[in-house]
Amino acid sequence: MQQLTTRAGFDGLTHADPAWDGNFVSVLGLPGFANNAYSMSRYDCGNVLTNSGATNSSTTTISLPTPQNGLCVTVLKVVKNSTIKVQATGGAAILGGTQSGAANGSATDSMTTTFSFAFFQCDGTNWYMLANVGTWNVA
Repeated sequence: MQQLTTRAGFDGLTHADPAWDGNFVSVLGLPGFANNAYSMSRYDCGNVLTNSGATNSSTTTISLPTPQNGLCVTVLKVVKNSTIKVQATGGAAILGGTQSGAANGSATDSMTTTFSFAFFQCDGTNWYMLANVGTWNVA
């Protein structure tokens, strides 16, 4: 019988590890979503946030939470012909690949493809786009 290890999550609960415990969550259905924008809290971390339900030609903006070491999130664009923008806050930059981000910078995918994604992790000061599929512009 395999023994499961556990770890403490940012939500104060104990989670089994190494199994992924996140959920696919459309930000359009979350409390606090307004004017095509959603401000994350640290409790959203570990989930895959999507723009499911967005209309074509719309822009969905997701603001990252205040930087804290170890926070991470995956953002998945599932609506073709839409734009998804991830915005840093608290003076943090988004850094990724060969592109340098500015304080309170952003990462945007406005290509017409479906199912582009980016994985972001924080070191306590800045956010890093560690993996991505699609054409993400970091500014």
